[in-house]
Amino acid sequence: MNMRSKMRDSTRKLRFILRVGVFGLGALLVHAANARPQATQKKDGKAAAKESISVDSALAESTKRAQDIPDPPQKSAALAKIIEVEIKMGRLADAHQTISLIPSSDARARAFSQVAFAEAESGKLDAAFATADLATRGEATGLKVALSEQQQRDYKNMVLRGIASARAAAGDVEGVRRAESAAILSGDIANKFLHEIARAQVKSGDVAGAAKSFAEYIRSMPDSGASTDAADQAIISVAAAQLEFGDIAGALSSAARIHNGAARAIILAGAGNAQVEHGDRTAATATIAKAIAAAQAYHDLYGYDKSRAFLEIAKVQAASRDFHGAQDTAKQISDGFTKNQAFTAIAIAQAHAGDFAGAMQAAAAIVNDAAATNREDAIKEIAVAEADAGNIAGARTTVAQLPAGYDTNTVTAAIAVAEARSGDYKGALATSDLLPESDRRAWALRIFAVRGIASVQAEAGDAARAKEWIATLNAPTLESSALLGVAEGLTSGK
Repeated sequence: MNMRSKMRDSTRKLRFILRVGVFGLGALLVHAANARPQATQKKDGKAAAKESISVDSALAESTKRAQDIPDPPQKSAALAKIIEVEIKMGRLADAHQTISLIPSSDARARAFSQVAFAEAESGKLDAAFATADLATRGEATGLKVALSEQQQRDYKNMVLRGIASARAAAGDVEGVRRAESAAILSGDIANKFLHEIARAQVKSGDVAGAAKSFAEYIRSMPDSGASTDAADQAIISVAAAQLEFGDIAGALSSAARIHNGAARAIILAGAGNAQVEHGDRTAATATIAKAIAAAQAYHDLYGYDKSRAFLEIAKVQAASRDFHGAQDTAKQISDGFTKNQAFTAIAIAQAHAGDFAGAMQAAAAIVNDAAATNREDAIKEIAVAEADAGNIAGARTTVAQLPAGYDTNTVTAAIAVAEARSGDYKGALATSDLLPESDRRAWALRIFAVRGIASVQAEAGDAARAKEWIATLNAPTLESSALLGVAEGLTSGK
């Protein structure tokens, strides 16, 4: 077993507990194709054009073109994207109708789960449970092949878990239990519902009950053994859920009871990030200092846990624009790959703050001995950030520094949408044309790029002209995506 494998094994249980979902502590990079444009002054003629094309017609046309996609996986993916937008718009009845058009049973089940989550989130529990039943009735909802018993069980459980997650976020313990009682339980599925019960208890304020439920959940896991400190891991899970639900004081109180120093440091980093987001920088500075102290005092066999703690702290410092502090923290990381992740996060945060020179300096600190393209990956993300900020020339200069053969398609897509935001729709489309169908990843980025371009143009009040170039794309996948962008642009800001 090599060194990295041992390091991973030694931290497996800790990392399992910490992946609850609240540890995306740094600023997330939003894909440029979905970036919202700055508000623009609309001329009377453009405003009229915006009103003349309805969201209903744009969605209907997008759905129609999606149905014309010959490749079943691409058709399923296109329809799934439409459903995501319909859910965001609150058009759940329309989403149900679109689901019936999806040819893939797996994609259809995921869509049912998303709709049921939205229904449960809004308190429409009876509708959500009816959706769970629909997931088991393949032929009755348009599938050409009957679902097997295994598929029926798996799909229904998937939807019910979505319902449980939504009700847990509302603190509805009984709602979670209702979802559990409707599921076809096995050991693994039962554990997942127990986890949601614990989350619901945290949200409802029953911290003691949540700690008991989390401890039971941890002990029931297949890799739980005599050495597992279920009580400490339960407190870690409680604190993570408290952060998820915005209970900073509760998370700080729980953090003080955590024995594992690396886990305590990560929770404190999360709390510090939340304090920054709430504008309390004084408290955040003190909390981050405690996180650093906890990480420095912790010792594990290979240093991996300690490195992960410093990584999360550095992400928070970078997100709060304390770039010098973030770099000082990153320098304390012993694991090479984790250190590169930290400097990448710092570089991206500096780029988003407009400090592109500083971002390049941070990227220069990345050593490629941990992974072959860590530095190049960071430079690519800096170029994306420059494009997202409207600095198209800077993005092109930065991407030109990457070696021949390195995949720069993400930057190309970001530049295309940036050009649209600047009002250069013709240039945006020409840039998106550089993403070829022969390259599967490039084609996926082009699908998102035309959606972003169309959304920008529609929001600017020029939906009619957007539809003109959409009609010339000669590819139903691109047309469906771009029309979906029109619908999004027409609803932006409403």
